[in-house]
Amino acid sequence: MQPEHTLPVHLLCVRAFADVARDYRAWCEGPRATDPMQLLREATRHVARLCATALELPDVEFVDHPDPPDLPKADWDAMFKSFGTLPFGYYREVFDPAIEGMEGPVVGDVADDLADIYKDLVDGLWLLEHGHAVAAVWTWKLTFDSHWGRHAVSALRALHCYGEGGGASTTGRSTFH
Repeated sequence: MQPEHTLPVHLLCVRAFADVARDYRAWCEGPRATDPMQLLREATRHVARLCATALELPDVEFVDHPDPPDLPKADWDAMFKSFGTLPFGYYREVFDPAIEGMEGPVVGDVADDLADIYKDLVDGLWLLEHGHAVAAVWTWKLTFDSHWGRHAVSALRALHCYGEGGGASTTGRSTFH
């Protein structure tokens, strides 16, 4: 095996993303902060790192690959519920920020965002861990562009705004605008 410093840049980017995705999976599945504001800071850091490293993933061609096993609904529901300790749940956003059509705001849910990001990332991790590296990268890129990336960007903005005092409320779990 080549020393890491001589590997092509795109392989280093894939390794970096896989490491960040594994960290996120471990954070989602393992113990997390019990203090709501500390949990918010942890979520913000994880989502920001995911977005930054996903942008560096190389473009790859589709290759045939097995389907990762479905995440059981009960597991997704438990993950979703576990994020209920964040200091807020819902936030306003514009689903499509294009000026054409001037769509009004919709309601986002940070717990849904974090759980959906998890689901898409573990699919790619399963592929990677079962010897389908190109398929993993293709899956991460596709779902970043079409699904989890939107959740990540929306959640990141909401987490940042709330964490910086934009939505803090004395009533605990709240909404903000």
